[in-house]
Parts: sequence; C-alpha cells; structure tokens
Amino acid sequence: MGASADISTESAPFSVLIVDDDSINREVFRRALDGVCNISERPNGVGTAQAIHEGQPDLVFLDLMMPIVDGFQVIEELVGLAPELLPRIVVVSAATDQNGVSELRSQGVAGIHQRPYAPDEILALFHRYRLS
Repeated sequence: MGASADISTESAPFSVLIVDDDSINREVFRRALDGVCNISERPNGVGTAQAIHEGQPDLVFLDLMMPIVDGFQVIEELVGLAPELLPRIVVVSAATDQNGVSELRSQGVAGIHQRPYAPDEILALFHRYRLS
C-alpha cells in the first residue's frame, strides 16, 4: 500500500482522513479501517484544513503533536469553515493531557482519546463517531 489507501466508494461511501506524522500510526489505522471506509491520509497538518474543505471527509482522526503544523493549528484553521463543511474530528494523540486539550471540544472536536494501537480499539472509535 502506498501513502494513501483509497477504497472503492461503491462498497464503502464513508470517508476517513488520518492525520499523523508517524507513518506506523497511519499504517495501524489504515489496516484497522481497510475495507470499512474510504481512507486518505496526511503526514502532518500542512494543508490539512484545505484538504478537508476540498475532500470533505466524514471523520478525521487527528494527532496533536506534529512538526511544522500541529493538530492545534489545524483545528484553529478549521474554525473558519462553515459548520456544514466540518467533519467530525477525533483527536487521537499521546498528548491528551497537555494544556489546551480540554478547550478543543469548544472548538468543535467530537472526541479526545489516547492514541489507540489495537485494531479493535480503532474500529470502536470509528463506529462510535461514525454514528454520532
């Protein structure tokens, strides 16, 4: 699989964007969600707000601690988008106890979770926020 795994929209119309600077973390999410949804990914926050505006994913799994443009900055950029264009954003990061994380919900973040590593945990998060 390359940097992005796109699955036929005929069998899985729901789309997920994975934003994480760690390629192993993206691979774990990609494998867990393979065949369940359309998947796209970004290796950091650069251009992520624009990609969300253009690609309109249904759900975004967003890491906070990334080089160049971090998850906090991505969320700040998204605040200006029309609410109907915003996907559900779920922060999945090792840094969920950091200053400012608690304020993310007031900026439209649907959920904040320690990064899951087991496929069943990832699928549980996917199903929880897919239906919310």
